[in-house]
Amino acid sequence: MLGSIFNPLDFLYNTFSRKGNELKKLKKMKQDDEIRNLLASRFDRETLMVLLQVNKVDLDEIVSQCNYSKEFIQKANDLQMLDAISECYEEYKVLSRDRK
Repeated sequence: MLGSIFNPLDFLYNTFSRKGNELKKLKKMKQDDEIRNLLASRFDRETLMVLLQVNKVDLDEIVSQCNYSKEFIQKANDLQMLDAISECYEEYKVLSRDRK
C-alpha cells in the first residue's frame, strides 16, 4: 500500500489484480439485465461494495484515484460507478503494460 501513496492508481490495480476472477465474473454479471437494472436504481454503493468485495473506505479510495469529479461521484448510480471503475482499471492495466 505504501506504493499507492507514490502512484495512487497502483492501489486500484493492486485491489483488482488480486481479484482477477471476480472482475471476470463482474463483466459477465454486468451483461445480465436484472443486475444492470438493480445497479442502475441504486445510489448507496452497498450493492457495489458487495459485488466488488471491498469496504467503503477502499471503494472511496478507488473512486478518488480514478479522477472522477465530485459531482459525478455524488450523482452517479451504482452501475455508472461500476462502469467508471472498470474503465479506470482497464486503462491502468494498459498503461502499466506499456511501462514494462
